[in-house]
Amino acid sequence: MSEVAVLESNCPDLTLISRGKVRDIYEFDENSLLFVASDRLSAFDVIMKNGIPGKGKILTQLSLFWFDFLKDTVKTHVIGGNFNEIMSPKFRQYASQLDGRSMLVKKLKILPVEAIVRGYIAGSGWEEYKKKGTICDIKLPSGLQLCEKLPEPLFTPSTKAEIGDHDMNIHPDKLKETIGVEMAAKVEELAIKIYKKAAEYALSKGIIIADTKFEFGVDENGEVVLADEVLTPGISNHVLKENFMTHQITDSSRFWPLDSYTVGQNQQSFDKQFVRDYLSSINFDKTNAIELPQEMIVQVGFFIANFRATCQPQRMNYTIGFGENKINTASFGGDAQALIMSLVVILVSEIGDKTFFIAAVMAMTNPRLLIFAAAMSALGVMTVLSAYLGHVVPNLISKEYTQLLASVLFFVFGLKMLKEGYEMKDKDAQEELEEVEQELLANNKEDDEMEKGEITKKEPEQSWMNLLHYFLSPVFVQTFILTFLAEWGDRSQIATIALAGTEDFLWVTLGSLVGHSVCTAIAVIAGRMIASRISVRTVTILGAVLFLIFGMVSLSQSVAFKN
Repeated sequence: MSEVAVLESNCPDLTLISRGKVRDIYEFDENSLLFVASDRLSAFDVIMKNGIPGKGKILTQLSLFWFDFLKDTVKTHVIGGNFNEIMSPKFRQYASQLDGRSMLVKKLKILPVEAIVRGYIAGSGWEEYKKKGTICDIKLPSGLQLCEKLPEPLFTPSTKAEIGDHDMNIHPDKLKETIGVEMAAKVEELAIKIYKKAAEYALSKGIIIADTKFEFGVDENGEVVLADEVLTPGISNHVLKENFMTHQITDSSRFWPLDSYTVGQNQQSFDKQFVRDYLSSINFDKTNAIELPQEMIVQVGFFIANFRATCQPQRMNYTIGFGENKINTASFGGDAQALIMSLVVILVSEIGDKTFFIAAVMAMTNPRLLIFAAAMSALGVMTVLSAYLGHVVPNLISKEYTQLLASVLFFVFGLKMLKEGYEMKDKDAQEELEEVEQELLANNKEDDEMEKGEITKKEPEQSWMNLLHYFLSPVFVQTFILTFLAEWGDRSQIATIALAGTEDFLWVTLGSLVGHSVCTAIAVIAGRMIASRISVRTVTILGAVLFLIFGMVSLSQSVAFKN
């Protein structure tokens, strides 16, 4: 990472109120505060010596998105998140520290409660349920399994603990004694309403919000306002200080990927558990800060930027921020990887392949646009079917076995291509071209009377009916069928299945279609010339090496999921 981690902000022109595990809070004026999310990383209540470059920016932008998404449901404390809009020229000198990682918010009287909403039974709720059949003493139906969805979202508030102490879960009725009956009812109503709206949206993007915490405050008019940060993954800790009370707030939300969700077992979760696991493996004393190794920093940074990494087939993809300060979360992660991998696989598989020569030969005696459209229609149908098959596989078996299956497929076809390339002669491309020509000649003899003069000699009339007839002609149908049958079970489609099972379904499909389009366009424009000049042996060996590399990547990912 080229970006330097911001471990601590330093703005002498602003009054620092508190510096927590992640966030620095400044008094901006008498009515507002400035929240600055640093790149600090903590585990076991210890702040590590080195941080994660860009972490604070991403968490801030996520919060800003959710505040904007929920603004029609609840009043929020956000004034603005665009540095150039919220900062006067006097404070522009701090742009390198604040831009993208700060938001201006209203001062509120923070309610001494964490409004926890649970949609699924997990964590401490599961432990209590196993013992008593309740969560926060709220009776639940018998027979629930670990991580099962609850019949209705459950409001289970907790008291706020001072730093060093633990929050205490309480029954909703106890909340009435703390903040009053009317205020308790309002907080519960808003918390459940917000959770439902956010959970529904996230689910449509392939993410389960298992449970979450909301912070509320009261403004000068006595209205309940959504405060703090909201719906960020469990990788952020901070301190909120207001009205002479300092509270530690941790792990905003528990996110699970939908595509690997299975009732009855612990889920993959978007949190920093793997950091805790690493520290435990080196017998970390949980007292003295250490410097994490660079590979761990990179891993955490990659995770945060791709906090939906294991749910790539359907993930959150939105533009967040205000004014010019916008980030598209689709830019973080596997989009480019899926696109490039699938594109490269098709290019090394299809140049000089049978479908390539079918398009090349057919284009020699028929309109090129017609042949391109027919061949791409067949390849498009086959690609979508293959990608969809790969996409549904992870919903049938676990990610670990999906990755393992993908690695097996890549290894098998990589070794097969390596063997073919080793045994291949440079003139094989010309021989395959001649074989295709002979097959087409045999087919054309049978269809000669039907095709004669219809496409190659006759100019189509300018009408939609004639255009439709043009593209559903015998030549179009013949090219489509030949291409489809030649592509059935081809190595490029096997690779597409494997990639769609481990990478982003839509981007794999797009990359494959682009690859097929490029190969088919080359075939119909200059197929014969290329057939006489390219070394199919070289292309095949190169493709084999790439397949073997992809196989090793999938195998390593399978091991990672297992661990």
